[in-house]
Amino acid sequence: MLRVGIANIRPEKEARLRDWLKELGEREAEVLETFRRETISHEQVFIIQSESGPLLLFAIEAEDHELARRVYEGSTLAIDKEHGAVLQECLIEGPRIRPLFECRVPKH
Repeated sequence: MLRVGIANIRPEKEARLRDWLKELGEREAEVLETFRRETISHEQVFIIQSESGPLLLFAIEAEDHELARRVYEGSTLAIDKEHGAVLQECLIEGPRIRPLFECRVPKH
C-alpha cells in the first residue's frame, strides 16, 4: 500500500534535513535493514519550496503501514533513533491528507 505525507520544514533547518537525507543515501545497508523490519519496499522524499516555506513530501510503499509504524517506534537501531531525532528537530506537523481517489491492481 502507498502512503503520501507532507510536513512543514523549519526554514532554518532545511539544510540540516537535506544533509540527513544525503546521509541516508550513504547508509543504504542500514536503511534497507530497517525497511525489511518495517515491511517497506519503496520510499521517495522530496523538498518543495512553497510560499509558506519549505515542505517535505514523502511517499512510502509498505505491506502494512501500521506494523511499520509500530516497528519504527520500538526500534533500537541507531539509524532509526537518529532519524527520529532529525525529524523532530527539523519538521513541524503538516496538513493531514487523504487520497480522493485510489486504484490498485489486485494481487492474484
